[in-house]
Amino acid sequence: MHEDELNKIATKLDAISEAVTELRSMWPHMCRRLEHLENEVYGGNGRIGLANRMQTIYMLGVWATGVLGTVVGGVLIWLLIGRLNM
Repeated sequence: MHEDELNKIATKLDAISEAVTELRSMWPHMCRRLEHLENEVYGGNGRIGLANRMQTIYMLGVWATGVLGTVVGGVLIWLLIGRLNM
C-alpha cells in the first residue's frame, strides 16, 4: 500500500515536471508576443501607439466641439443683441 502511494506521487511529479518543461519552452514566445502587443498599444521604435492615436482623436473632437460651441454661442448672442436693437 505504501509503495502504491509513492508510485502515484512519483507519477504526479513526473507529470508536473513535463508541464513545467513545456511552459519553459513556451515562455520566450509568450514574452515576444506580449512585447509586440505593448508596442502596438503604447508605441515604440518611433511609432505612435493606439493609445496615443485615441488621445489625439479625443483632443481633436474636444477642439471641434469647443469651436462649434463658440460659433453657435456667438450666433445666438448676435441674434439676441440684433433683436434688442430693433
